[in-house]
Amino acid sequence: MADFKAITTQDEFDAAIKDRLERAERKIREEYKGWTSPDDLKKLADTHKSEIDSLNTAHSKELEKYAGYDEKFSAQEHRIHELEVSGLKTKIASDMKLPLDAVEFLQGEDEKSIQESAEKLSKLSNTHPSGYVRNTERDTGDAKDKVWRDFASQLPGRHD
Repeated sequence: MADFKAITTQDEFDAAIKDRLERAERKIREEYKGWTSPDDLKKLADTHKSEIDSLNTAHSKELEKYAGYDEKFSAQEHRIHELEVSGLKTKIASDMKLPLDAVEFLQGEDEKSIQESAEKLSKLSNTHPSGYVRNTERDTGDAKDKVWRDFASQLPGRHD
């Protein structure tokens, strides 16, 4: 131990441990060979963040473009439903031999309820099976009396 020399400066200290630090660094580099460095990960994260931001911007533009379509679609569905119910009412009125004007008095949203409404209306309207209001009066008297007789013959419970 006679060769001992005291280290008094930073440069002397760095020179003394230089070989040891290089070995440790080589060992760590060898151990983590094939791994991505933190700098590369940061670059990769920045790239992904910019891609995500651009996709979010594009997505927002698409959402704005199609913003009103849900309401329009809902309105169209409602209109289609109304037309289907109207067609069903017309079909049932035709099957029941009701006058075409009677369609507006039919109630319901499904075939069963509309059918029940048509049956009730058919009983109340006192119609002939052919679909026309029966007229049992002869063509006598003036036109005003005929109108009143026709009206009275359509009232429920009156069967001439």
